[in-house]
Amino acid sequence: MRQILKKILDFFMPLFQKETPHAFSLPSASSKGTMHILYEQEGKIQRWTLPEFEKEMEITYILGLEFASAKIFKKVRATCAQAKKRGDVLPQEIWLGSVFEKEILEGKVGALYLRWIKPHIGYGLFAAEDLPKGYYVGEYAGVVRPFSQRKDAKNCYCFEYKIHLGGASSYTIDAQDKGNLVRFINHNSSSNLTPQLAFCNGLQHVVLLTNQPVAKGCELTYDYGPTYWSKREMPLQGRER
Repeated sequence: MRQILKKILDFFMPLFQKETPHAFSLPSASSKGTMHILYEQEGKIQRWTLPEFEKEMEITYILGLEFASAKIFKKVRATCAQAKKRGDVLPQEIWLGSVFEKEILEGKVGALYLRWIKPHIGYGLFAAEDLPKGYYVGEYAGVVRPFSQRKDAKNCYCFEYKIHLGGASSYTIDAQDKGNLVRFINHNSSSNLTPQLAFCNGLQHVVLLTNQPVAKGCELTYDYGPTYWSKREMPLQGRER
């Protein structure tokens, strides 16, 4: 009798448990404990430990996508599966997910460092070594949640989370409070990075690749696109400091 009751409880208990944020494919916390973030100060490259970086930037460093709830994770994953089955996920996206699978699942970023630019711009991300064309800079990491036009218009760290290229998405990747170094990449209409969709482990990911060779010490940028600037002041010529 007890065994029967236990089986019944084991079956129904998850249905009554409160949903909690779901972290997708993150390595163990210990793997983040040895991380160091490079930054430039007075012309010299320095190192922050991860706790020092999080305290300085007032954000939580995450290695990939997180989801606002288990329900959202399940829905997004199911939608990705349907899109792939319909052929809406392009062969290039599947190929990129295969080529950079290790980098995506381990939350890797390239040879990069932070540099303070100006108060109205903040930090930028720079190449710590010469980077070839097609170099994997990193994934746009953040919390996947439903898009909110009212809230997101004031959030400078949102990236549209597309399941496939056709049509608008109802989800966004929010890196305002949680993210990685990619969130510090600034806008440039003549950029040296291109965002790409990469289908990996059943989900779409936004990864940034160099579209040309980038010399050591150069700033890494990508074009935020007209949608981003529709309710924000566009810099002169797309890049004036």
